[in-house]
Amino acid sequence: VPIPGQSGSFLLNHPAPDFELKTLDGERIRLSDLRGHPVLLTFWATWCGPCRRELPGVAKIHEAFKDKGLVVLGVNDEGKGTARHFLEKAGLPLSTLDDSGLKAHRLYRIRSIPATFLIDKDGKIVRFFSGTKDEATLRSGLKSVGL
Repeated sequence: VPIPGQSGSFLLNHPAPDFELKTLDGERIRLSDLRGHPVLLTFWATWCGPCRRELPGVAKIHEAFKDKGLVVLGVNDEGKGTARHFLEKAGLPLSTLDDSGLKAHRLYRIRSIPATFLIDKDGKIVRFFSGTKDEATLRSGLKSVGL
């Protein structure tokens, strides 16, 4: 149960906190540079069973909506090698940011994972999902960002 002020739910209907992180391939991504596109931001880890169950659905959403402007980003705090190895082994085409310094985790007050945020094209957080959500639930949330 999300406790107001103690989880990412406090961000709902507010501007998404900006951050800059590198992808697992070293490309710099600044969240504010993605304005104009809806963003699905999901915090996950390889040791998290619920995350491992949710990620294939997230990857399918990425494939289905990337040509419609949706940017899907994973955020992982375990280091590039661990995250990259897992994604490659699982065959998941998911762009993931290295947050081993916990910069984004702190900004979004991540207390448990998976935690998923839907950010509209204006940079406002319009949906927050705590815990594992199936692909259908996440897809239905995309309506809140116009998809």
